[in-house]
This record gives sequence, structure tokens and C-alpha cells, in this order.
Amino acid sequence: MAGFSFIYYMTLSVFFVRGQPVVNQTGIEDNEYIVELKPWVAESDPDAAILTLINFALSEDPRVVIFHNYSIFDFVGVALNTTQRAISAIRAHSSVQDVWPNRYVLNDAAYLEVKKQRVDNNAEGDIWGLARISQRQKLNLAEEMFYEYDNIAGSEVYAYVIDSVVDVRHPDFEGRAQFGYNAVDETTNFPVNLLQDPKQTHGTHVAGTIGGKTHGVAKKATIVSVKADTKVGNSGRGEHEFRFQSDDLIEALEWIEEDHSQRKAKDSKAKSVINMSLGGFANGSKPTVVEKTIIKLIKKAGIPIVVSAGNAAYHACNQTPARVADAITVGCSDYDDRLCTFSNHGNCVDIIAPGYQTLSTLPNNGAGKKSGTSMSAPHVSGVVARFLALHDTPPTPEKIKQWLIEKSTKDAVTLRPTAVGTPNRLLFMSPNQMLINGHSTSASSQIKGISAFTLFLIIAGSASFVFDFAVSKEADY
Repeated sequence: MAGFSFIYYMTLSVFFVRGQPVVNQTGIEDNEYIVELKPWVAESDPDAAILTLINFALSEDPRVVIFHNYSIFDFVGVALNTTQRAISAIRAHSSVQDVWPNRYVLNDAAYLEVKKQRVDNNAEGDIWGLARISQRQKLNLAEEMFYEYDNIAGSEVYAYVIDSVVDVRHPDFEGRAQFGYNAVDETTNFPVNLLQDPKQTHGTHVAGTIGGKTHGVAKKATIVSVKADTKVGNSGRGEHEFRFQSDDLIEALEWIEEDHSQRKAKDSKAKSVINMSLGGFANGSKPTVVEKTIIKLIKKAGIPIVVSAGNAAYHACNQTPARVADAITVGCSDYDDRLCTFSNHGNCVDIIAPGYQTLSTLPNNGAGKKSGTSMSAPHVSGVVARFLALHDTPPTPEKIKQWLIEKSTKDAVTLRPTAVGTPNRLLFMSPNQMLINGHSTSASSQIKGISAFTLFLIIAGSASFVFDFAVSKEADY
């Protein structure tokens, strides 16, 4: 596999029964309306009034579809699917009080239950990052820590992990993980033999933080392993012996785009996120072929891509693909809300997330801790998966990034003097956040003693790549 001169390091119509509605980007079902009759018209005989209205509608549009009729106190009317010409005539009818477009409810968020998982050292092994991203205040490590999340938890969202092979058999994935593609050796599907290599643990660890039952942010997401690393020798550098060639990364991205498109052909609202905990020094300002491919997937396929900022303690704008403006670039924080000593910094960092001494899954039913921006990125990917799952129609990558920035905890991270220009935004998501018409909102306020609530919303209106763990006294790798 020919390589370029730079290296990427892996940082870590229906009668009363409708079909699938056609939804535009304004939150309105196309050609669907609710018609209200004037009270005096329907007062004596609502059924007759409705029948008169239906007959008139049929005279204007023989293919009109009536899928609901209403008689609720003085509200009498119908819901229908018809043409704009016909609805104009219906609106002008003497018996009609008003006409509204049929706006949709966000079905995925129709019912949310707040879940709480204890994650301090006396519970499930100090999964401190989960606690930190679900609260505004600094952690007190001497106290119990909890991770609060919505029970949808990334359900029906596919999280593609471009990395070393993920042990999809790990029980913590509960059967929700699958091996998708081997970009290095297309003749070998699931390279199970690699899971016996102690240097092939990175992908499983990353995937566990995204969607593992115990360690994961999005505990119901589907994990898809896309292997793209190649072993280049025995250098004694641990997992850094595995690198990512540009051609393999492009092939991995291409496969993901095809897989996403196939899912989208079956379900127009298919939701995906890609995690790339990898990177390396960027030579020159000209975009690399991998960066161009990433941009295409974000802009044309509409898939958000989360990348690690890198672990060399230098400017992330000198790191690829961290410098890709359309991607979501993630720096690292520690227990004490400090920027990790190894974390890259600068204005190319979009958000900071826990990544120090992160406990997650390891191959062969194991678990262990790793440090690096590789561990920070999957926290963000998990939050993106949760966020996507709360929406009937997936927001654009741009809107997702805006939401992450807007809802982040501001000025909570202690930045080192050399990290000038780094946006001070710490990852945060409450159990009940979503995006409505491009604006962030909360479904409910948390009330002490209340663990569940119901929500009803009517919406108005070819380079070489190697692992890049943190290499410092504070980091495991």
C-alpha cells in the first residue's frame, strides 16, 4: 500500500390508514391539513357537518384522503391529504372556521424516561467521564457519581468505528455490535485472530465508550466495526505499530457511505455517526485526499464525523484530520477539569471531553483504562448518537455541531498557558435535550423524586496512519 509522506496517528394515499408521511424540512407533513368547522355549523349534528365537508372536499379533489375526523367539545373537523388548490377551496367554504398545516410530533421523543447509572469507583469501576458529561458542576471524586441519560439512548443509530477491529462478540455490546468491513483485507471479513494480539485493543475500547452497556454513552446504539489499520512491524511502540493508510481510510469511508445509503433507501430517516480516533501531523495547507473524502461524507451524505484532536500537545490545526472544519474535533479533559497535558489545542478544537484514564471494554470480555483524545472522541460520538435518536428526521451535521457547542459547559476547563485560543467548551448532554427548528431545547426540568415524564411536542414552524494515544507521564500509552 503506497503511502504519502505524512503519518496519521490514531487518537485514540390511504383511507384512514396512512403510509409513511412525506416530511419537508419545515416540520410540516406535505399536503396534509387539519380543517376545523365553525361551531354553529356542527352544533346540532356534527356527523352530518363532517360528511358535508368530506363531500365538498371530494368534489374538489377526488383523490382526497381523510385519515381522521374529530368531534371534541366544540371542535369538529377532519384531517386530510389533498392538493393546495383543493385546500384553498376548502378554506373558502362557508362552513370552515380554520385550516392548519399538519405539523409533526417528534416520535422518537414522544416518551422519555430518565435513566440513572451509578459510575463511581464503588459501583462499576469509576466510569467518571459518563458522570461528567451529564452534569454542569465539577466532579467530587469522594462522592457517588451518576450518569443520567434518556432511555432511548441512541437506539436505531449506527455508530461506525473506523479503527482496529472491534470485538463485536463482547457481552457488553449485548449483540448490538457487528463487523462491517475490512478495508485492509477485503478477503477476510471478521479477523478474529487479531483479537488475541494485546496491541489490538484500541477499537474495542473506543466502541465501548460509544455504546457499551456498562461503559457507553449511547447504550442502545448499533456499533459497526470498520477495520482500517495495518501492522507495520515490531517497533516496540505498542499499538502505534498499527497504522492507517490513506487508501484504506478512503475505502473505509466509501463503504460506510454505501452502507448508510442502503439503509437510507429502506428508511429515509436512517441515522449515522462516524468516529475516527486517529490522526497525524499535516504537511502543508492543501487538503489531503482523506480530508476531502471526510468533507464529502459530511456535506453530501449528511453523516456527522467525530475526530480526535491528537496527543502531541501542539496546535490541532496542524493535525489531520483534526483540522477539517466540518468535522467535530475533540480535545481531552481529566478528572479535575484540566485540559490533558498531552491534548492538542487551539481554535481547530470544537469541544473538549473526558479522555484521561477512561475505563472501557477490551477484547475477550475484558475491560481496562486508556488515556488520549482517542478516548475523548467516542464520548462525543455517543452524545451525537443519543441526540440523533431523539429526532424523527436527523438534523444536519452542521446543526448537530452547533447544538454541541451551544449546550456545552462553558469555561469549566483549566487550560494550560500554551493552549491559547482553545474554545473552553466541555461536552454536556442532559437526559432530555433535542433540537427544534434549529434551536436547542429541554423537554422537561428535572424534579427531585420524579424519574420519568411524558413529552408531547407540536412543532411550529494514501498516507500512513498509526494509533495516537497520549504519550506522556499521565497517559497509559
